Order: sequence, then C-alpha cells, then structure tokens
Amino acid sequence: MTYWTSKKHKHFKNIWKVGSAVVLLTGFGGWGIVAFVRELLPKLEKPEPWKLGLVLVSLTMLIWFVRVLMKVVLSQVHLFTDAEEREVLATTYLSLLRSNEALKDEDRTLILQILFR
Repeated sequence: MTYWTSKKHKHFKNIWKVGSAVVLLTGFGGWGIVAFVRELLPKLEKPEPWKLGLVLVSLTMLIWFVRVLMKVVLSQVHLFTDAEEREVLATTYLSLLRSNEALKDEDRTLILQILFR
C-alpha cells in the first residue's frame, strides 16, 4: 500500500511541476511573441514576408511546446488517478483480509487481478 501512496505523491508533484512549466511557458512565450510582433511589424508599413514567417514559426513552436507539455500533464493526472484507485483497492483488500468471513476465494482472485493488472 505504501507503494501506491508514494506513486500517487510522485505523480501529484509531477503534475505541479509540469503544470507550472506550462503556465510559465505560455505566459512568457506569449509575452515574447507579442513583443516580437511589435518590434518586427510596425503598424504603418507593409510587413516583409520573412518577418511574417518568423512570427508564424515562433508562434507554431510555442503552441507545439505547450501542447506537448499538456499531454505530459494529462498523462500524470491519469497516473495519479490510477495510483489513487489502487491505493483504495489495496486498503479495502487488507481490511477484508482482517475479517476472514468477508472474503471468499473468488473475491480474492478478482481483487488481486484488478490490483496487479
């Protein structure tokens, strides 16, 4: 049971770490691109194509990095939920083991199959 508890805490920490990176990257990256656009694309002249391309490549890379990090966050959320469910299942199994009458052999095999899938 301590295994699943430690896994749950590890995934929770990873959610906060990567989630913070997503927020910081989105904030600073967006701010940087806005500053980049203001610097390269003055409002009164027709922008050159290479400047537009540079802005589009920067924006595409920012969106791509944020997308990849969000996939990692969602993966950690799923792993956290799985570890939490297994922790509850292990606790339930151990409490059922303490009362010998409550747990039958069919129930034991079913719980162990779910717990160690």
